[in-house]
Amino acid sequence: MMDFLKELKEKKILTQKDVDSFKSYIDKKYGSLEDEKKEAILRDSIAHVVNRDLAELKMENEEGLVHFFVEKILLENKEDLYADRFFEAVIADRTPCDVFYQNLRKWINDRIQNPLPQDLLHKYYEDNFNKNTSLADSPPLTEKNSFAPLWTIWIGLAIITLSLFFTFSSAPSQPTTIAPMEKSIDTPSLPAYVLLRHKIPNRNIPDYLHYHAIDQEGLKEYLTSRNSLLRNEPYFSQIMDTAKEFDLHPLLLFAIVGHEQAFVPEDHPYSTMMVNNPFNVYGSWERYNTTLKHSAEIASRTIYTSLSDLPPYMDPFFWINRRYAEDPNWWKGVRSIFWTLHN
Repeated sequence: MMDFLKELKEKKILTQKDVDSFKSYIDKKYGSLEDEKKEAILRDSIAHVVNRDLAELKMENEEGLVHFFVEKILLENKEDLYADRFFEAVIADRTPCDVFYQNLRKWINDRIQNPLPQDLLHKYYEDNFNKNTSLADSPPLTEKNSFAPLWTIWIGLAIITLSLFFTFSSAPSQPTTIAPMEKSIDTPSLPAYVLLRHKIPNRNIPDYLHYHAIDQEGLKEYLTSRNSLLRNEPYFSQIMDTAKEFDLHPLLLFAIVGHEQAFVPEDHPYSTMMVNNPFNVYGSWERYNTTLKHSAEIASRTIYTSLSDLPPYMDPFFWINRRYAEDPNWWKGVRSIFWTLHN
């Protein structure tokens, strides 16, 4: 009955050979451009192909799926994208309705030999997804729902393990203070991100937005090239420390500052005031002038809260945008700067 999946498995959307062809063409045609610009062209080219298939399904807010296919499947995992994987991700990402089933069935029938029975997609969904569980709470497509309770327990243990790992190994040059065993998880001596992980565990937050050690000297060199006040102390360390406390990638915070205030140019006439709130929390640095440490904490808390209900396959930058900024395109600028800094 599920022979249509075997047929979809043979239908190519985009393969690594295609990606390599894109790269070769871009290198040949745009050889004089900087690497980051060529990377942007590559991503746009891949996204265009993916969007072509998604457009047939007439879905709204498909940015998260595009990001999943482009960044995770094709670029990070370097896997080929075939129609069966595409179908599974799409049906897992949406709450089914008659219009959705109709569009998806047409998309499938255009790619298989024998037309799909009208009720087969309903049955597939019922058999593979718990109808009483929201998709944001469902396990990944590689897991079966019958193992969901065990998987949830495993995730909880993994979160605790990762929390302990970050507690003891995130700061290589700093001595570690181990809290006595009898202290509860709410002990103030524990880093803030440990408490947050226990209160808001979220398996959908991508690893690249969790805290990671970075090349600090390389970042300072970049900030120097931008004439940024943030390359100086105590500003640089205050952002780094806050990122670690909230288990957020430091480059995410610097990317937001880069988008909001162009990294606080040192020659700006009000740079010493702007640096107190370069995240523009509560409107702007002019309206709310506090300290850099305080504004970084407010921004980080907003980000972490936003990511706490990140749906599967949703672009995390897009999701943060809902709570952080009124500009609907804010996430595009922040994401671009983040990957520029990352690369």
